[in-house]
Amino acid sequence: MRNQIAKLFVLVIVTVVSVEEISADSYSVIDDVEVSIVGNNFKCDKMDCPSDADRCEVEKYKNSGNPSELIRKTSCLSKTGSILKSNSESSSIDPNSNASLRVVAYRDGNMVNLNTANYTSDGTGVNFNYDPIVAENMQKNLHHTLQTVQENIKAMNEQLQHQLQTLNNLKIFADGQ
Repeated sequence: MRNQIAKLFVLVIVTVVSVEEISADSYSVIDDVEVSIVGNNFKCDKMDCPSDADRCEVEKYKNSGNPSELIRKTSCLSKTGSILKSNSESSSIDPNSNASLRVVAYRDGNMVNLNTANYTSDGTGVNFNYDPIVAENMQKNLHHTLQTVQENIKAMNEQLQHQLQTLNNLKIFADGQ
């Protein structure tokens, strides 16, 4: 009995380690902000975060002093909130539009959109517009996520089959014990 429990314990440990290795990769998109985690590489928007980064923040906002300028700031942060790496860039924007986005992405793959607004103002009111680029990015993200899940399940199944064969070859479960 003790021997069977030990064998089962070994199988569970090998399986857990395999699942952690396979499910560690992640890819997410909010608006045009892409975050990917592959192994220990944590890429936030257009910047590679240091290995000790716990999360990153991306902010996009209209420059209040220059209505034709969009500012995009990306920061990699430690668990304590210290900025480990940061970048800021600007680009042109229609002065009549206002875009605001703040995304926080965590190394574990979670990603949060804290506030967004995409609207135009003609002086008489605010008009919210459907953004086809955002919809396309959401569709790409969903497709990529489903494809990754499918690939991970297949890889996990193959790895488990291989491990079971290895355990069988070692005669750990010999004679139905």
